[in-house]
Amino acid sequence: MAATEIIEALGYHRSPHFLRHDADSFGRAPGFGHIFRKAKETCGLQGVYTLSDRPAAQADAVVPVVYVCAAESEDDADAIHRRVWNQDVVPFLIVETPRCVRLYSGFRYARPGAPSARSLRDRGVLARTSPSPASLTPCKR
Repeated sequence: MAATEIIEALGYHRSPHFLRHDADSFGRAPGFGHIFRKAKETCGLQGVYTLSDRPAAQADAVVPVVYVCAAESEDDADAIHRRVWNQDVVPFLIVETPRCVRLYSGFRYARPGAPSARSLRDRGVLARTSPSPASLTPCKR
């Protein structure tokens, strides 16, 4: 499943509060434009769902809620998760890989193999699915 399919399945593609990577909308996000552009370069950021009192592209302030990113592998998805956690900007991260879709906590991270990372949930992976988001299930392992 491509990131565009995830964006459509969530209904973000119709939302004026969703900032797309392929438009100049990242540059118009007050206070976050530079962060979103960097995430596009380093995290495969496809878009950001935001909260605001007006459409995100016209808002005086936005609150980023969800990043939607694309990765080439699950290891790359974990690296993206670390970078997003380090940004400390969004509470949720959705990453699409060729094998699955992962939902991460943007504020929780533990390096794979670390003593505090006994399970995927300990590492901040909230759920994963393959190949359709309709089958999203909580991570138990």
